Amino acid sequence: MKIKSVLRHDPENIKLIAQATNALAKLISTKYKIGKEDRKGLKEAIGNVLKDVALPLSIGIGTAID
Repeated sequence: MKIKSVLRHDPENIKLIAQATNALAKLISTKYKIGKEDRKGLKEAIGNVLKDVALPLSIGIGTAID
């Protein structure tokens, strides 16, 4: 919900969005015991979800979230 709020209210704050995405990836990887090699794919998947959510809301989030 926090990431969605940032996307809605401060879509140009790419640094905060990236930090929140990284934190979410770490939480998910810890919960599901995902190894370091799979984290990159997880971050990409989360980034794709953000793009799918942000685009329908007409929110620009940049081209990449790393």
